[in-house]
Amino acid sequence: MKQLIAPCGIDCVECEAYKATKADDWGELACIEESWSEDEGKKYEPKDMLCDGCFGPRINGFCVTCDVRKCALDRGFRICSNCTEYTCPSLEKLWRSFSDHEIDDLKERLLMAKLNL
Repeated sequence: MKQLIAPCGIDCVECEAYKATKADDWGELACIEESWSEDEGKKYEPKDMLCDGCFGPRINGFCVTCDVRKCALDRGFRICSNCTEYTCPSLEKLWRSFSDHEIDDLKERLLMAKLNL
């Protein structure tokens, strides 16, 4: 499957919420909701986990409120590496919050996406 790179460098295609949405797997969406609600201290519902990627019609609960995504959209960028302020404090803070992503991998993905635009 083709990559779908988020502004921060995550490949949406690899995201568990994206996969469960595409599979129409409500049981998995419920598991994700429970896990993410616990991890983030917020209360989500399974429907909040529906996600077609950062630029799709349905965006999961976390990504709806993502400051990095909002900034990229406001500036007209699909990926942060196209911005003259890359890497900014907001992006660095977001990366530090990820427990399941290597920052170097995200940076490399953003560089490759920039080169392929």
